[in-house]
Amino acid sequence: ISLRSLNGQSTTGANTDASGVYEVLNVDPGMYMAFASKSGFVNTPYKNGTISLIDGQEMKNVDFLMPRAGVVTGTVLDEDEEPVPDISVQALTKTYVQGKMRVNPGPSAQTDDRGNYRLHDLAPGRYYLRVVQRGRARPEGHYPTTLYPNVTRLADAQVIKVGPGQEVGGMKFTLRESAAFSVTGKVIDIRSGQPVASGMIQVNPEDYTAGGPNMNSATKPDGTFRLNEVTPGHYRLTMNSNNPATPGFLSRVIDVPDHNVNDLVLYLGPGATIKGIVTAEAGTLPEKLRVQLTSQPSLGRAQTITTLADGTFQMPDVPPGN
Repeated sequence: ISLRSLNGQSTTGANTDASGVYEVLNVDPGMYMAFASKSGFVNTPYKNGTISLIDGQEMKNVDFLMPRAGVVTGTVLDEDEEPVPDISVQALTKTYVQGKMRVNPGPSAQTDDRGNYRLHDLAPGRYYLRVVQRGRARPEGHYPTTLYPNVTRLADAQVIKVGPGQEVGGMKFTLRESAAFSVTGKVIDIRSGQPVASGMIQVNPEDYTAGGPNMNSATKPDGTFRLNEVTPGHYRLTMNSNNPATPGFLSRVIDVPDHNVNDLVLYLGPGATIKGIVTAEAGTLPEKLRVQLTSQPSLGRAQTITTLADGTFQMPDVPPGN
């Protein structure tokens, strides 16, 4: 059992005995999140949310009901029915946030020398499976990101249902190699017309629901860049430059067909500014509210700003996108 303070400054816990009973002693006063965790079971938060403790308080009956975790097993083979070792298999879940679909990565596992994989500690639910090749491609080709059963779009993928403590077996992938190509280009500062050096170009599959590993490349002193081992698909190129000489952002969608893409010209420019006001329908508006902006689909990027005394806020340097 783990207790983690909401301010992140204190963590404590204890182990249960043979009958599942536990006791955490000498806990500092404050607000805590409580979790129960054990291999083979689903990590479980306290059902009532946070725990508030004052000095000298003894809190009882903080109980947890832990469902057993599920397991998914299978094999990854190539088109000749030979095992593919050291390739990542990942479980995905689909959720909706404000009416927009979001695919969330879950537990992952590597295949062994026989191409076998075992995904464990899965909470009961519905999953998609995704195979992603990490690292450098083989000399003869690259395995594209593949969803079960051997498809590339989420719309064509099959949902796998996992119940409490259930082991779902026989999830077989058959991978077919795809040629990989290069993407080259140059980044120009739109304000000065000069090349942008030491910037990091990031590449994400535009279909983030089925996208494979992200790629990146640093620009050279003349602003040029080169991305290798890019499989055919639809991609978004982005850059967030923190260089004081050339601050700014870029965002560009490209298609990689069955050949190299050369001599792209990308322009880096200042970000947008978002202004607004937070008002209270009743009562007094709390001070220093936080307004957060998150990219959609989520790329793990977010910006947060604090409101002023009158509820207004201004968020500068917002990268292009949704």
